[in-house]
Amino acid sequence: MKRLSKEQVLMLHSQLIHNQEMDISKNIEALERQVSNWGYPEHTIHTGPLIRRESIYKNDLREQRKALFNALYHFTRLLDIQYICPMINQGECAENYCLLRLWTG
Repeated sequence: MKRLSKEQVLMLHSQLIHNQEMDISKNIEALERQVSNWGYPEHTIHTGPLIRRESIYKNDLREQRKALFNALYHFTRLLDIQYICPMINQGECAENYCLLRLWTG
């Protein structure tokens, strides 16, 4: 498999945004409990490695990975949230300056 140069690598950085006056703690607790019951205690779902079957997901069956996606999907569809997900070309960024500039305008 051909490796991409740094100039060709694109990075997606997602952030979830919601009205802070709206309490979503029960929804978060339900998601964490469900994910923990599947054997992922105190776990943040990282979709890139989940899709590519990398990292802690490398030995997981397709059904297990699909269950994590579905849990995340249902969590987000039940809440009044928004997200941003800019695509960043790593070749155009000098270290973390590019990300900082992107988020602060």
